[in-house]
Amino acid sequence: MTAIHPIVSATFKISCRTEQTESVYLIGSIDRLKSWDVSAAIKLRLILNSSKYSLWQCNNIPLPSNTSIEYKFFKRGVKGDIVWEWDEEELNRNISLSPGTIVEITQTFGVSTNEVKVIKKIKYIENDKKDSLKDFSLTGIPPIPIVHPYSSP
Repeated sequence: MTAIHPIVSATFKISCRTEQTESVYLIGSIDRLKSWDVSAAIKLRLILNSSKYSLWQCNNIPLPSNTSIEYKFFKRGVKGDIVWEWDEEELNRNISLSPGTIVEITQTFGVSTNEVKVIKKIKYIENDKKDSLKDFSLTGIPPIPIVHPYSSP
């Protein structure tokens, strides 16, 4: 019997202006997004840097499906100074994703809309193991191609 895996793999991309000394971080409401612990936030990788924008990305973050997840991005300088997307603490991004999908979530720093693109659906054979984040592995999944959010296909 085949079933849809209850875990989602998400790649987060964000376009924003950053100074040479700044990095972009992801933080959120669940353990996999560091439970709002700024000191443990996920540092994104700089993919593209130009005078107009920078594109930052983190790949293959395992997330639970059908769960409301709040998250946001912030920039941090080398001295530890933090710039949040929005000053108001109550303004967080929110997603809930379908089971067994690999998705790419593209957004712009400080803009509340998300583009969620399903890259692949995952199926597996049920077994005696209980599904959990620890049992889920993304080994063998090719990297997601990088496309700037403002470029036309």
